[in-house]
Amino acid sequence: AFQNCIGLTSMEIPDFITSIGNSAFDGCSNLNLIIIQSIEPPILETNVFLNTNLTNIYVPVESVDIYKVAPEWVNYTNIISAIV
Repeated sequence: AFQNCIGLTSMEIPDFITSIGNSAFDGCSNLNLIIIQSIEPPILETNVFLNTNLTNIYVPVESVDIYKVAPEWVNYTNIISAIV
């Protein structure tokens, strides 16, 4: 979807998104912030955030722990925090 979009620095993903496709943000080397509005963690396909500079993923406060244990999201536990 946004593959190799080097101008992309942040993205807000609305609550109706249930999955993020293969390599959706691969190569978005300046992407460092994602805000996900969904209470249920979207399914991540392969290489979604490959070659990004992702340092922060913000999710609904009531979902932080759910995201941190969801199989597709466990690699990002150290950068997942609550939307404030």
